[in-house]
Amino acid sequence: MRFANYEVRCLKKSDAACYFKLIQDNTQQLENFLAGIVSKTRTLTDTETFVGNLVQNEVEKTHFPYIVADTGSQKLVGYIEVKNIDWNIPKGEIGYFVDKDHTGNGIGTQMLQLIADHFLVELRFRKLLLRIHEENHSSRKVAEKNDFKVEGTIRNDYKTRSSQVVDMLYYGKTGD
Repeated sequence: MRFANYEVRCLKKSDAACYFKLIQDNTQQLENFLAGIVSKTRTLTDTETFVGNLVQNEVEKTHFPYIVADTGSQKLVGYIEVKNIDWNIPKGEIGYFVDKDHTGNGIGTQMLQLIADHFLVELRFRKLLLRIHEENHSSRKVAEKNDFKVEGTIRNDYKTRSSQVVDMLYYGKTGD
């Protein structure tokens, strides 16, 4: 999937070193709300194992990890995943981030649009959801530009890296 000068594609094992760099460059912004990813990518070896597990989960259709790369430089500039999939409905949760040096360029909006369209239209998911902290205004804006609607606040829903338990806004978008 492509937009502007970017490609959204499935994460591959060979991406581990570049993925490690992307996470390391963005650890400060990711620590609180993608703490699981940060904790599993502390070293390149850890990252290689983590990426291998993600790729295997994709084969098993339980988790779909994608990277966003600049088509010119091939530098990774973002990550988006569909996880917590319930094939009985079907529905899934999307998580994403854009490299700190590439925010504000519409990359987040475009990658979310491509993935949401792919899952809702092509794979015929009934629902996609996002969990976003209320103070994450940029992520909320990306969700709203893609017609995700606030469905409610889930209290005490997420534990940050600093062990603070916080409320999260649930955004949803349906495929009907």
